Amino acid sequence: MSNKAPRSFAINYNAFTKRALRGVIREALAQVAEQGLPDDHHFYIRFDTTREGVVLPEKLRNAYPEHMTIVVQHQYEDLVVGKKDFSITLSFQKHLQRLTVPFDAIQDFTDPAASFRLQFTPVKKETPAEEAAGKKPAVRVEESSEESSILHVDFPQHRRPDEPNSSA
Repeated sequence: MSNKAPRSFAINYNAFTKRALRGVIREALAQVAEQGLPDDHHFYIRFDTTREGVVLPEKLRNAYPEHMTIVVQHQYEDLVVGKKDFSITLSFQKHLQRLTVPFDAIQDFTDPAASFRLQFTPVKKETPAEEAAGKKPAVRVEESSEESSILHVDFPQHRRPDEPNSSA
């Protein structure tokens, strides 16, 4: 045993959980990239267009300045799944457009044929009083019903050390 003072750190379960759940999305997209969409499966993918790494043509970025939902079903091409993002070519008003979406920009992933949905919803930041009292919002995972695989996951947003201590 060392005489050194114990190092203070937190185990970031929220980050582990988000990464694992986004890995489910990555695996589904990778399977589709390799084998195509089976049966009636199709995906609705809502993502934050302001996130770093999102690549959109300027016309689409102007039309969807905050969020965008794409449908991966019949008319998609060249789905390429990377470690941190995926790229896909979709038709918008009969014009093919290439998009790149980092997995951490995804807010909602739905496959209606499988009754499967993952939602990533940030919880409000702690107020200074909650922070002072040591109250931290819990990660909440809910199943909507026994027949469904729809998960809603709330992750607390924590202040970065360099952010000012104020409520949002």
